[in-house]
Amino acid sequence: MAVNPIDLQAIFSQMNQVGKQESLIKESEVIRQDQAALIVNKEGTKDAEDIPETKDLSEGSGKIKDKEKENNPQNKEKDSNENRDN
Repeated sequence: MAVNPIDLQAIFSQMNQVGKQESLIKESEVIRQDQAALIVNKEGTKDAEDIPETKDLSEGSGKIKDKEKENNPQNKEKDSNENRDN
């Protein structure tokens, strides 16, 4: 099957348009990737800011031990006996 000159002319005239379309498609993919990276970055900084502060655990455990001593009458007797011996 032979190629007619009019067919070649049509192909060459449309090559410019096809090239522009392909370059736009590639640019849009890059833009989508940039937007996705920005969204991930914003979510990461938001999550980093939302981290709650931890409580000081050293104070909490001391209070629990004090409450146990107050609630147990045997511990009160032991403490008072220890204080008398010293």
